[in-house]
Amino acid sequence: MRKKFSNPYNKGENSSYLVPQPNEKITNKKNILLDLNKNKWHTMHTSPRLLSNKNGTLYLNHQNINDSHFYISYLAKNLNFSTPPNSDCGIYAGKTYSIDFYGDIDKGVHTELFLIYYKQQIKVNMKSFRINHPSSVTIDNDVEQIRVALRISGKGTSLIKKIQFNTLNNNDNSPIKSSTLPPPSMSLLYDNDMDKQLLIAKLIKDKEDLEKDFKEALEFISKNMREQEKLLSSQNNELINYKNKYKSALENVVTLEKKIKDLENK
Repeated sequence: MRKKFSNPYNKGENSSYLVPQPNEKITNKKNILLDLNKNKWHTMHTSPRLLSNKNGTLYLNHQNINDSHFYISYLAKNLNFSTPPNSDCGIYAGKTYSIDFYGDIDKGVHTELFLIYYKQQIKVNMKSFRINHPSSVTIDNDVEQIRVALRISGKGTSLIKKIQFNTLNNNDNSPIKSSTLPPPSMSLLYDNDMDKQLLIAKLIKDKEDLEKDFKEALEFISKNMREQEKLLSSQNNELINYKNKYKSALENVVTLEKKIKDLENK
């Protein structure tokens, strides 16, 4: 059964949209072209010059933004990225997409496209894609909602010419890379205190799991070493017993030989 979520962009504030599940037949378009109208993009910054449109492109003037980086959310007006969006971006779980993300940026500016995954109302993962670097992504099957956003860093301007997701044939066995970039740094993935606490908790759990595995391995090695030592000790004792028996038998043989000679000489 598909889950319902509030969607203020369709038939009123109290309506909802349905998120298709991986095995459900989806009738969305094969290619999803994102709308570059400035009214579809939302940010916490209120500068009137930040967002504008030029000949069908999205123009970002962030020369006066003092933050080291900031985000612009597509469609979703709720800007708390720890919570799911209140809109459907048209990208679904279980699908594979090639990504066309093109534009012009000033020197020293870094502009990235982000996909943020949510499950059970919690942010669970993020993928990033650099501008002008063709790439592709396979959406995890258990993702329930997706937010599309831009991450901008550096002072200057960014001109976004096209953002399009092209649905690929799921039967295509060619290798798919989720990003042309190495995995984003932790500072990119976790921008607020809550996310940092979640990361710290996860790292602590991973550390505890590794320590548990190490302890189990050490106990296994120690146990086997003790068993080997016991076995060697037992074998050594048995060998000593055989030596003692041999020595005793040899002494008895010598004694008997002496008695035999004594009897022969009488």
